[in-house]
Amino acid sequence: AALATVQYKSGALRSSISTWEKLLKISPLSLLALESRDNLCSSMVDRWHFRMLNDEQRNRGFQEAIGRAVAEGRKTVLDVGCGTGFL
Repeated sequence: AALATVQYKSGALRSSISTWEKLLKISPLSLLALESRDNLCSSMVDRWHFRMLNDEQRNRGFQEAIGRAVAEGRKTVLDVGCGTGFL
């Protein structure tokens, strides 16, 4: 835990995440490791991402387009570049 904290404070975020994950392999129920890793991962997400995911007009457009494709009998929808699994 101390190493992950030092890595985080020195700006080595990916190394810190890796260290927390190694600790979780040893101690999967460590709340400190779970919360620290999850918080660190969350802090690395660009903030524009949240605005995009909460854009009701954009999401409604996707929902309507997918609904039309399914109603027309298509069985496959290709999601290119979203990266969230949101659709």
